[in-house]
Amino acid sequence: MYKKYKYLFISLFCLIFINNSCLALTGSVLNSDYKNTYINYANALREEKTPLNYLNMCKITLELNDSENARKYCKQALNEIEKEKNPDYELKSEILSTNGDIYSTVYRNSDITFDYYKQAQEYKESNPDTDKYNLAKLYRNIANTYDYIGRNDIAKQYRKKALDITENSEDKKYNFLSSLVYKDMALSEDVNSVSYKSYLDKALKYGEDTGEYKNHKLLADIYKNLADYYENSKHDKKTAVDFYRKSSQENAKFPDENLLTREEDVPENTTIEDIKQILAEYPYDIDYNVMAGAYYISRNDKKAQEYFQKAINVNTDNSFVYAAISEAYAEKYSQANFKEYLENARKYAVLASEKAGYEPDLYLTLGVIYFHLGSVKTANNYFNDYIKYSDDKSDAYCEIASVYWYNDVKQKYRKQVISNLEKAKNIKELNPMYKVMLMAAYRQTGNTKAADNMATQFLKDQAVFEN
Repeated sequence: MYKKYKYLFISLFCLIFINNSCLALTGSVLNSDYKNTYINYANALREEKTPLNYLNMCKITLELNDSENARKYCKQALNEIEKEKNPDYELKSEILSTNGDIYSTVYRNSDITFDYYKQAQEYKESNPDTDKYNLAKLYRNIANTYDYIGRNDIAKQYRKKALDITENSEDKKYNFLSSLVYKDMALSEDVNSVSYKSYLDKALKYGEDTGEYKNHKLLADIYKNLADYYENSKHDKKTAVDFYRKSSQENAKFPDENLLTREEDVPENTTIEDIKQILAEYPYDIDYNVMAGAYYISRNDKKAQEYFQKAINVNTDNSFVYAAISEAYAEKYSQANFKEYLENARKYAVLASEKAGYEPDLYLTLGVIYFHLGSVKTANNYFNDYIKYSDDKSDAYCEIASVYWYNDVKQKYRKQVISNLEKAKNIKELNPMYKVMLMAAYRQTGNTKAADNMATQFLKDQAVFEN
């Protein structure tokens, strides 16, 4: 029982306190879905250089934040389809639309964006058999681009076009798109206005009625927006906390693979009520700690501290509890440079260190804590201990590289990313997700040759594709 919930605790606190460390280069480079999709698309492109295969590679490399290659793949897709005597105009419109997406989100060039979007719109609207969902999605993207240049009046027209399609369909996936459009409409309004709340309510209504297409991240965002509205505009803290909790519960339903989770030990879809039931039967320190985390992300610091203390009272020797408390304060300190946060983070980190023993995960957590506190030398000492006690040294180097990658907004420590991944690579072959990370780190540090070599190896290594 203890081991099982030890990892539940680690998972929750990684999710809460490493400040999006589990996200990918833009979404999730460590997400197996992206990895497998990349492999499949790259393999297909090696076998047949068709417009569709180039488009697929464009989309996945864009997800992996390799915008330059995404742009090249998309351009090649357009070149290939323009060679055809009888092109698939639906596919051509998607290629044009994706080009627009790239110039809108990556390069912020509205002129080129509109050029591609308008061409895609012309093809889609002139084709009676066009995919209506993709047309509505295009209208939404055009609207958001107009919003970006301050033309909210035209943005409204395109959002209405999108909703005319989505709200007249019985397919649940259209409800998802309706929810996105209404959320966009809310965010274009003043946060204190009646229309802001009205649009969010509609976004929530459609977002909750999406059947198998339910997107928990979208719902979490809407709940968060509503929580902020009730807290800041209505000063209704009780309702705000309810929405904050709903937001955190939605986020927790599909936690990304992250640095500290041992996935096989983590129960899925654990809610606050589930944890309360566990506490009623087994008042373990780890479960108190998870409750503290739940209240922490609900911005109820008083309750969080209460449950932290209960966790300590149940077992004063549990180093994981002290590490979690320290990590909470370290994350707060990284966001707000208050002396109190620094002192508490250090105090509990020392207690965690004293009782760490031979638990590798604790040393990794301590390294993350001191990284947040700005003590990189101390962090590295703990990272070295993590490697020392880890059974799989290569994986340990990869996880340390991930800490540097995801918590280094200003890219000061890209050399440490490279160093750790190269050490991992010397022990055993890197899996595809870390090859992508190493390739990107090489490119960001100006080592174009090494980046190109890694990209070439990644695409040509048949063993990778077979795995």
